[in-house]
Amino acid sequence: REAAEEQIQAELASAAEAERQAELAEEEAARQAELAAQEEAVEEEEAARQAEEEAARQAAAEAERQAELAEEEAARQAQIADNEEAARQAEEEAALQAEIAAQERAAAELADQQAAAEEQAALQAAAAEEQSQQTIEEQFQPPVEPAPTETVNQTETVETIDEQQYQPPADTAAAPPAENTSGSTTGDASGSTGGGTTGSTTGGSTGGGNLQGPGASANGPWQPHVAQVANSVSQMFGVPATTYPGHSPHESLAVDFMVGSNTALGQQVADHLAANMDSYGIDYIMWNDDFYSRFTNYNGPAYTWVPWGDGAHYGHVHVSWPG
Repeated sequence: REAAEEQIQAELASAAEAERQAELAEEEAARQAELAAQEEAVEEEEAARQAEEEAARQAAAEAERQAELAEEEAARQAQIADNEEAARQAEEEAALQAEIAAQERAAAELADQQAAAEEQAALQAAAAEEQSQQTIEEQFQPPVEPAPTETVNQTETVETIDEQQYQPPADTAAAPPAENTSGSTTGDASGSTGGGTTGSTTGGSTGGGNLQGPGASANGPWQPHVAQVANSVSQMFGVPATTYPGHSPHESLAVDFMVGSNTALGQQVADHLAANMDSYGIDYIMWNDDFYSRFTNYNGPAYTWVPWGDGAHYGHVHVSWPG
């Protein structure tokens, strides 16, 4: 009986130990599972952190790349703008040089026309002088002596006639030719016109300056607002106004007020045009090797007379309107 109880006690102890071992194993398994879960969570957290860091690195790299691209694009646009500005300045310089060349050609043509007109006037004056001299010589030829008359009255009559024949004629050779002030003549093949005209285009057609009355622009190549100023200033100062094909920026938008060697008159015309630049709609003025514009130019600010250095525009005031 004691052996049976001991056997029972041993079995109970063994069962308790087995149960305790099972509990310990279960606890160990739970602890291991918890450790595994913790390690997995740590690994996931580390993976998430690394992924976040990688994403941030990539975002930073992308931002840096975009910044570089933006900087490159800005540099490219700046280069394009510089090229366009250089091209614009080159184009303006070429246009200015072309205008200067055209002005010089016009001045040379005008000088040729004036020289030809002076030569023609000299020839006409010489011919008139020669004709007058011939007339005087013919009138002073001694008359044929009449036969003696028998009566005193007849002799006195003959003497009276002889005295009348010897009266010197009026001196017509010294009278200068009348100046043409009508403002127009028929142009010759080179396009020259008479005194007081506005100049001309090829073939002698008038250029439409120094015109008379409103609406006269229809007779010339100028646009109406240009013709109005050309007419008004021409009449105001008594100076011819002219234009020609190739006049910058266009023959319909440019006027030369011809003053010749009268610098004081040219200065008055230039000052008047500068003072009324905006109301006249003028773009720029060139006079006496100076330049005046309503825009900033290479040599100075707007609305200021600045030296131009082309050595031209002494005999005329050049005015241009915007196209």
